[in-house]
Amino acid sequence: MQKSRKKFFWQFLLDKVITTCVEKLPAHISCLVIQQDNAPCHYSEEEFCHRWRLCKEATLKGRLLEVRLICQPPSSPDTNVLDLGVFSSLQSRQLKHFSSNFCELIDLVQQAYDEMEVATLRKIFFTLAATKNKIIECRGDNAYELPRSGLKKSSNIPELIPASLACIEVTEWVIERLEEQLDQEKAQAEARKQQFTKNISMMGTWMTAVRRRDTTERNLNKMIDKLEQLQEAQMERAAEMDMNDNTTTDDNRASI
Repeated sequence: MQKSRKKFFWQFLLDKVITTCVEKLPAHISCLVIQQDNAPCHYSEEEFCHRWRLCKEATLKGRLLEVRLICQPPSSPDTNVLDLGVFSSLQSRQLKHFSSNFCELIDLVQQAYDEMEVATLRKIFFTLAATKNKIIECRGDNAYELPRSGLKKSSNIPELIPASLACIEVTEWVIERLEEQLDQEKAQAEARKQQFTKNISMMGTWMTAVRRRDTTERNLNKMIDKLEQLQEAQMERAAEMDMNDNTTTDDNRASI
């Protein structure tokens, strides 16, 4: 079942999308990028490249056009212009009419698509650009309110849908972020330097205390040694005095 769906998708992509774009795109357009969601029936970028090489020449008919297929980020409908506004615009038009069967529903969706104004598509594309600005400002997070295109009056809407929409000046933004990161790293380096200096000072104080303790300990050991020597000398002297006293007593007794 999945293989048949993928086969149908490839045929639809080739016959309805790529072929139509080749016929309708202006001659100066040299690159066609097709964005798709991550549905299981869709081809991956690698599979598309492999299959596209096999039918590229027959489809382009000599035209120099680079065709690439990319997948939108998972769970990110705000980055897809269809999910962002096209589908909801079609649905709002289709729900104005009643359909009693599937074929009528298809006809109503086709009618809603045919009636959709180009100005509506322009607004959706500009909303997409503003949304990407918000995503960049949030550093990839989704903690933002969905912005509006800002194109309320028809006079403010450009004549054509732009081929590319400039989001925030990414280069300038990246430089600012790098400068902030550099300042943070400098502050962290300065803090580490101060901590290192403090540690060196504390280590010097500790080493001085250790040296003093060692000196005191050596002096104490010397004093203990001297005391032990004095104690031994006194004991020897006391022993000699006892021996002399005993000898004198013995001599006195012998005289008597």
